[in-house]
Amino acid sequence: MKIVIVFFFAFVFSFSLFAQPVFKKQISFLDFDVRNPSFIEAGDFGYNSYWFNSPNALLFEGYKDSSNPQIFTLKYDLEKDSFSTPTQITFSKGSCINPCGVFAPIGNIAEMDRIIWQTNENGNWDIAYGELLNDTLRNVRYIANNLINEINPRLVVPYNSYEFVFGITYEKDGSVYLYFEVDTLRVTEKIFDADGVDSYEYQKASGTLSMEYQNANYYGAMVAEKKFQNGETIAVYKTKDYNSSNWSEEKYLYDSSSVILNPKLREGWNDYFATFETLQNGKRKLKYFRFPSDLGNPALANDISDLIYETFNFSMKPILIVTKSLAKSFYGFGQNIYQIKKEGKNYLRPSFYSDDYPYKDSLIELKLSEPKITTSNVGFKGSYMWAYSVWEDSSSDSTIQLFGSSGAYLIGGIEDETSPQGFSLYQNYPNPFNPSTVISFQLSVNSNVSLKVFDVLGREVATLVNEEKPAGKYQILFNPQLTTNNHQLSSGVLFYQLEVGNRLQTRSMLLLK
Repeated sequence: MKIVIVFFFAFVFSFSLFAQPVFKKQISFLDFDVRNPSFIEAGDFGYNSYWFNSPNALLFEGYKDSSNPQIFTLKYDLEKDSFSTPTQITFSKGSCINPCGVFAPIGNIAEMDRIIWQTNENGNWDIAYGELLNDTLRNVRYIANNLINEINPRLVVPYNSYEFVFGITYEKDGSVYLYFEVDTLRVTEKIFDADGVDSYEYQKASGTLSMEYQNANYYGAMVAEKKFQNGETIAVYKTKDYNSSNWSEEKYLYDSSSVILNPKLREGWNDYFATFETLQNGKRKLKYFRFPSDLGNPALANDISDLIYETFNFSMKPILIVTKSLAKSFYGFGQNIYQIKKEGKNYLRPSFYSDDYPYKDSLIELKLSEPKITTSNVGFKGSYMWAYSVWEDSSSDSTIQLFGSSGAYLIGGIEDETSPQGFSLYQNYPNPFNPSTVISFQLSVNSNVSLKVFDVLGREVATLVNEEKPAGKYQILFNPQLTTNNHQLSSGVLFYQLEVGNRLQTRSMLLLK
């Protein structure tokens, strides 16, 4: 079921009072090359309170010593709409590359990032990680450390789970491994196995995981390229259910014969979706599967772009907050940007939307053939949700620097809708809320009514109404402190569901603490 969260404010700030979206600007100005930018992920679509109270951080490789690149951070301040001076955080004798990071508080430390990277400090490539606090890495250790190279760490998307701390995929000897942590649990699994096989190898894995409340089991999905010796590449995937201890058999993401590149699983509403590139007549084309059940059925694949040009190198971050005017745009909604090749030249196409500054059809010319791009939500400002895309490209002084483009999404209201079911459930107000909010609904006839609140894992946290009510309009107060069994709620998305007879209607709301 697709759920769109729509926020209503009793007041509307004028957009002109705040900084306007930036089409393109240079954000790093170093005297050496910088490559491979990656936003530190916050999970929960960027709604974690960390993003509202702290500068958002980018990671990147800095080639101050061209033979031994190191990892740097670059913080973005939403209120000032500016990027800080970069700070070096690794000081290894070897190279440190392929950084990624996730917000993962430890104990009472509320602002803690987990940073993962690839290093050859011990003579071969290993995967290292540590905690970043106040621009200082601490407790650096290895996820994988042996004589066989471990390469290409990639974050696993946490799906509908507050308990999940962080996870990555990485490659070793042609196989793909999954490593994740939750509480004190440390798990390493081989997902795509190429041991003893010379005819193919797996690469560019992407995945999603969700933990049950008691951490007894987890739900997951993984996708990867399967590259054969003859150079052909297809995409395959596996899934794992909560009630199973094993991953499924390998399946084709698209089909068994089409060349599929850069498959990736991404967070969406209530479930993940998949993006990928097809290769037809030597040209790449961006496509996506909207629902997990669509995977493996080429007839259900959709084009991301309607352009006639070659499209590839896709980056996006869903926002899960849209006004009604945006409801017909790309599934997932949110900042997305991709590359096109037009008349032999490479361009970026920012395909996002701002009510006052729409530039979805504008192109940014590139000097690099295929730069690394990263996209993230960076928080609320006024009545807008802000997001940023950052990429690498050649600068005017011939060094490779970072450039960015921002987008702003109006948090608007919707008009009341007449329900053909004889009842209507309205958006709560205020939203986001703290400490309480009001949920309104209307009945056209006397009905048995149930109004319940659920968290993102589907656990019931409150029953607000459970009785017969006459026709009329009702306003119900929801206080997160008064939940079933004194359940403690953290910041994040909640769902409230109205059941009238055997009919249901569900909406979403956002609790901020």
